[in-house]
Amino acid sequence: MHLRQPKIRDTFHWQHLVAWLGGMMCFLVPFMEGWQWPFTEVALRHGPGNFAFNLVTAIGLMAAGAMSAGYWWKLSRWLLGKEDSVMSVSAGLLFGLGLLGLNTGFLPLPCRRLIITEHCLCL
Repeated sequence: MHLRQPKIRDTFHWQHLVAWLGGMMCFLVPFMEGWQWPFTEVALRHGPGNFAFNLVTAIGLMAAGAMSAGYWWKLSRWLLGKEDSVMSVSAGLLFGLGLLGLNTGFLPLPCRRLIITEHCLCL
């Protein structure tokens, strides 16, 4: 019996985990800030007495963030091949943006908040 060489698939990729967590945090920012759904007046987070609805919304946003960031990481990994440094930096940036958005209320993305007026759609 001989020991086989570990494949890339067999090793633990901490960048994938960091990308998942970063995606979860980035998608939770609108919920934590109490933003509204675009083009409606329905808030993402509801007040007292709506614990179950808030829990379902938060879990849904976390799942969507984890899936989108995880698939983004897999696609980027497939496109870049063995460029671990690029993947490490990009996953770290995503994680940092999530922490920054949750802790300070600042997420430097163009889709931060839509303000709809009568004449135009302004950011």
